[in-house]
Amino acid sequence: MTRVQNWKPGDVALAMYDDDTGPLIYLRVRDRFKGDEDIEEWRSCEGSRSERFEAADWWRTLVVIDPEDREQVEQLHSFREDAIHDEIARVGSAQTVDALQAALREFANPTPPKPEEPTGLGAVVEATAEWEDGKGVGPLKWAASEDGSWVCLTDGHVGMTVPWPVLHHVRVLSEGVPA
Repeated sequence: MTRVQNWKPGDVALAMYDDDTGPLIYLRVRDRFKGDEDIEEWRSCEGSRSERFEAADWWRTLVVIDPEDREQVEQLHSFREDAIHDEIARVGSAQTVDALQAALREFANPTPPKPEEPTGLGAVVEATAEWEDGKGVGPLKWAASEDGSWVCLTDGHVGMTVPWPVLHHVRVLSEGVPA
């Protein structure tokens, strides 16, 4: 890794040391100390000042992207389009920015895996019903029925039935009792 870097406040870096310290993440900050002089320095993730950063055996810049900041996602998408000239990049710009934003959100906060389908009598789950066209309802409460489908228990949708694969973001409220 090169040691020449024009660090700015807000930059984030990963530093590695040959000893057993392990990787450490630092943030470049500008502080006002005695007098009116602004001083730039590295702070650890815990917020403590660190002179140790410069002694790292190697480091690299990390990119921090807030998936909720549309402008940051659009900028990343723009860089991606400039770098990749394939069919996916040419599909509508707004659609690919939306897809990229959804992917970043998923990366930052992964959806937990779907639990196994409860098979006990009286099993109840809370879930969102989502179809292939992207439309969905929920979260709603669902009960297992004798025919293997799931019946909605929530007002406004009572009696609607769906198969297990349509239910997403599932939280098991009751496993039911063995039949």
